[in-house]
Amino acid sequence: MDCAYLVREMRERNAKPNFRLLWAMMFYLDEFPEKMHRPRRMPTLFAKLPPAYYEADAVVAELERQHTAGATQIADLELVTRALRRRKPEGLDRFSAAVRSLARRR
Repeated sequence: MDCAYLVREMRERNAKPNFRLLWAMMFYLDEFPEKMHRPRRMPTLFAKLPPAYYEADAVVAELERQHTAGATQIADLELVTRALRRRKPEGLDRFSAAVRSLARRR
């Protein structure tokens, strides 16, 4: 089960959001890839490349940009989940857009 599945259920079957599950998913997305996996990987992943491999600089810069964007997208997802919880009219549309944006990144 993923966030996109939950969005489909909410749209097509008028299912009520399972906020406990949504918060657990966001916690995982934030904690594992953003805080545990990537920070440990980045210092060692490219550290052994000789300075002559300057071509790798662009790749490393892009990965760092993606990691920063990921944290922003997760914060956005948390924000729109709060709107969904408050039953704001645009809540599901905003939540759906945030889920699509995050899915494209991963």
